[in-house]
Amino acid sequence: MTQTRALLALLLLALPLSACRAPDEAAKADVPGFFIASPTAQTPTPATPSAAQPPKTDAPAETPFDYASLTDPVLIRLDEEPRLQSPIQTLVGTAPQTYTLFFKEAMNRASVEKALRDAQAKYQEERENAARPTYSFAWASDRQLHVRVEIPDASALPPFGESGYVLDVSGAVTQTGASLTDAPRFRAIAENPGQLWRIRADGSAREQLTTFDAPYVTMDWKGDTERYLLLSRFQQYCECDADYERIYALYDTETKQMTRYPVELMESYQGSGAFIADTRGFFYAKPEDAASQLPTSDTAISFQLPDYVYGSGFSKDKAYLFLAAGKEGQNADLDLIVRNLATGEQQRFPQALKGNIIESEVSTSKLPVTFADDGQRVTFVMQDKKAFKELRYQYDWKTRTVQAWNPPVAEDSWSGYTASDDNLYQLYPNAGLYKGTVKISDEIRDGVWLNGTHRFAFLELDERSSDDAPQTQSLHLYDAVANRAQQIAGSLWPDAFIVGTSRDGTWIYVRTAQKLPAVLH
Repeated sequence: MTQTRALLALLLLALPLSACRAPDEAAKADVPGFFIASPTAQTPTPATPSAAQPPKTDAPAETPFDYASLTDPVLIRLDEEPRLQSPIQTLVGTAPQTYTLFFKEAMNRASVEKALRDAQAKYQEERENAARPTYSFAWASDRQLHVRVEIPDASALPPFGESGYVLDVSGAVTQTGASLTDAPRFRAIAENPGQLWRIRADGSAREQLTTFDAPYVTMDWKGDTERYLLLSRFQQYCECDADYERIYALYDTETKQMTRYPVELMESYQGSGAFIADTRGFFYAKPEDAASQLPTSDTAISFQLPDYVYGSGFSKDKAYLFLAAGKEGQNADLDLIVRNLATGEQQRFPQALKGNIIESEVSTSKLPVTFADDGQRVTFVMQDKKAFKELRYQYDWKTRTVQAWNPPVAEDSWSGYTASDDNLYQLYPNAGLYKGTVKISDEIRDGVWLNGTHRFAFLELDERSSDDAPQTQSLHLYDAVANRAQQIAGSLWPDAFIVGTSRDGTWIYVRTAQKLPAVLH
């Protein structure tokens, strides 16, 4: 097997280390095309190799790439999610990750590997909580490098956004002798990914349902059964409140298949009249780029409307589509469209949504109009911008008309609510628990109803035993009939949130990165 003198020198330097490796590391060293190296190992910089560098016989196949499109000296791309590219700081899972580095020019391979190790060594010196990964290198060509990053004992990392590593080739040398300076880098923040768990409503059992490698920050059931999970992860990461763009996927819990979407998936669509409504419970715009490939689905319905859409929603049975429509740039007095998805017939109520479109409190962007169907009425709101109060409406299923809606919530507060399956009880985050017009409790204002029952689950922060004690929360079940709550799981991490409940009302679904113990109390 023919190799360059530089790689022979690296292999010879690695031989003494291989004799000291733990059994699992020795096994990884046998992976074809990969050379295991410590991120802090010191390798002498070799002389610039000759232009002729025969490829290794065990080198990986070269990934097709348009090198002419490169404007930076290198592009670093996460293989698991190719949309995550340098320069970037982003969340990744703690499982081994592979990256592909595409170079604008043919590179001195040994100098690239040394630059990557040196950058990580410096990163670790500057950050107490930095991860201590090992890097494995496999060159497909002098312009393409595959890097495998593995974090030993990843389970011991801090749970949230404190540990990371960096891929930075600054200081590497091209085959013509030019040094790369300030090359775009890929900073990865490693987190144990959140998983979907189910906890029995009586607290007697728990079960982990997923084993995601990627750090999805949101999970939401879609469809009429507990089958599809709508997932999202941030493209970028910072320890701040920035609402970065997200990457979306749909996970089938039956087939264990992940379907990635190249567009934003929305619960309420806002955009041009060219969009897709998926009756599993989400919407997305038709891509302007004809090359973008959308997943196929028999639940996806394509629309090409002349209107601009300012919000959308499905009826409870997914048989009807509700749209707030108008002209692009319109700020008030929108039309309401109610469309039968089976027949295509529709009602249109001109300027039925009187008032202003609600704006975000943290920016000037308009929030999409949302529609909530409890089986008897579909509610939606606009805003009196001058008086800063909600203008509330309902579409009545019996009369098929738009009427005023008067919930027991102050006009300057959000009027959203959830209801038990039979609509006997309503839970308003800004008003409390009601049975029709009668207020039952003001203590608990948020929760997820268990299907077929008058009980809902909610999370509550635990009191800390000391200022240094970690913050935890507990899962409770509230019985609206008995007007009392009971704890069913304690000491949950702060990242835990309720995803939903099972159709039979016996399980509560929770997302958390925590490995839940066998005994929950």
